[in-house]
Amino acid sequence: MMLEQALPKAKSFGQEKSAWRAATFEPRNHSVVISKTPRDISRLHRIRNFYKNRQAALKTIVMIRDPRDVLSSKHPKTGTHRYFQETDRWMRQHADVMRYLHDPQVLVLRYEELVSDPNSVQARIDAFTGEQSERCFSDATANVPSDFDTHPLNGVRPVDCHGIGRWAKREHRHRMEEILRDIPQLPQILIDLGYETDTSWLDRIWPNKAPALQPAHATIDYAAA
Repeated sequence: MMLEQALPKAKSFGQEKSAWRAATFEPRNHSVVISKTPRDISRLHRIRNFYKNRQAALKTIVMIRDPRDVLSSKHPKTGTHRYFQETDRWMRQHADVMRYLHDPQVLVLRYEELVSDPNSVQARIDAFTGEQSERCFSDATANVPSDFDTHPLNGVRPVDCHGIGRWAKREHRHRMEEILRDIPQLPQILIDLGYETDTSWLDRIWPNKAPALQPAHATIDYAAA
């Protein structure tokens, strides 16, 4: 929604649209096309091959977020008592993200930076894409088009930082234990992504007895995941 409003002359869809469908099925009567769906990360190699020998330039932006907040997130479509993201699905997507984390042709952004300093992140996107925004990201929720599908966003609200670190709330304690049982290598993943420098956060959440985990130095074979 931020990108669509920042670049009003671009072709956009008002809803999640895969990059493959946007490239192969939608009318190409605009110089710039904006598309997005979480599943694109698993087929990015296919999309890149499609554009490789064409005049159009593919600009890939990947957004990451603290896995603990992602895995403790809820959504109306799953009900009030269920968490939205399953751990096995998240691990598959994480493995895909790691393949491109240091790719010079991919701009990796953090959700936390976007909501805390949207205008700075917007400047980085403009520099990466070569397109000059006409409207500020921070104003994106002021005038939401009536035909924009807000359901995947769980509603529209002003940009704020309230969602950062919510995983640490006591209400998510049992969920965090489930996550650590399913993903015992999570402490190392957090270090790899730059969200933690060590495993001391475990002691802050469970000061008496942290869940048993495999060593934080364990290696993860993302290529084989």
